[in-house]
Order: sequence, then C-alpha cells, then structure tokens
Amino acid sequence: MKLILDETVFNDRLFVNYLLEKQIKTYLPALAYLEYIRQHLKKGNTTSMVDAFLTELKVEVVPLSSEQAQEAALMDEADYKTSTVAATSLLMKTILITQKPDTYPKLDQVKTPETLLKK
Repeated sequence: MKLILDETVFNDRLFVNYLLEKQIKTYLPALAYLEYIRQHLKKGNTTSMVDAFLTELKVEVVPLSSEQAQEAALMDEADYKTSTVAATSLLMKTILITQKPDTYPKLDQVKTPETLLKK
C-alpha cells in the first residue's frame, strides 16, 4: 500500500504513531511540504526540525514534476496545492490521506486518518 499525505494529517497523533509502527510507503507532495514547513516556521520551528520529523516517519517528499503540474492544471482548481496533491495521488496510483476529504472531490481514493486506521 502506498499513501500520499497532505499536511493536515500530521496533527493526528494516532495516525503519526501508526506511521511510526508500520512499513508503508508514504509520500508528501512538494506543495504540501511547503505548506507544512510554512506552518512550522510561523511557530518558531526550523526546517531541519520538520525534515527530522518526516525522516523519522519515513515520509518521502515528492518533487513537483511537469507531468503533475499538467495534471493539476487540467483539474482547473483555484487552489494550486489541492490540485497538485490530487494530481500526485492520481499519477502515483495511491490513496490520499487527509483530514479534509471534501477538499478532493475529484479523487476516488481519499481517506481520513481515522477511516484508514479503522480497517
């Protein structure tokens, strides 16, 4: 199983513990990574703290490719982050994990951390 995460899932302690325990391929698209870093910089944290946390969770940051940008543009969404996260999930054929599933109406494979943990 491969998972694409958006930055909203890192506030869910149970899900974070799940990621620490399991050997699951997890990815964070570049724009979600940017947003996550931005949130932490506002709190006074450093980028190296964010990177250490993601490394501990074995989360790989996925650079934005031209193919992802093209797919995101075709979605015609106003929010670039949302469309690039969705495009990354579609192209990588993964399940997208988010606290805000209604943000991604064009994807079939969207779950919240809670629904993933219940299975």
